[in-house]
Amino acid sequence: MRPRYSAYEGPGAPGAPMYQTTLVLTNAQIKALPTTPVGPLVAGEAGILLVPVYATARLNAAAGAYTNVDVAAGITVGWSVGGGVAAGLAAIVAAIIGAAVDNLVILPQQGVSGATAGKIGSGLSILGANAAAGNWTGGNAANTLEITVYYLAYPASDVP
Repeated sequence: MRPRYSAYEGPGAPGAPMYQTTLVLTNAQIKALPTTPVGPLVAGEAGILLVPVYATARLNAAAGAYTNVDVAAGITVGWSVGGGVAAGLAAIVAAIIGAAVDNLVILPQQGVSGATAGKIGSGLSILGANAAAGNWTGGNAANTLEITVYYLAYPASDVP
């Protein structure tokens, strides 16, 4: 059973609930995000399209900053498709990944378009981006990244 967050009123989905889920990543998971997705954050269900609306990402790196951070580094929350993550929510986070502080970032919806094939029944996962630089380095074992995703769940029959 998904934890219910609030109700959403919209065309074709009166009273459709919005859900939320939170995952806390360790330092090792944070450093590996550019090459190793973490998930599923939300498990997929047959015949259901999960739609990420927005997410918050709170990085506590006060114990040690990350290094090897590309200027276009980012975090994505999206569908677990074909072993990768199809972008749904993303934010440029180079400034916070490389800082030894406690930061909060909001990951907005990216206006994803394209085929729903592979997304219906798929879970939601987290992936980092670091261009060609590979994984992030540095950090500290005490560092954490807490990601909360707010999402809708639609039966495939209700998807336009």
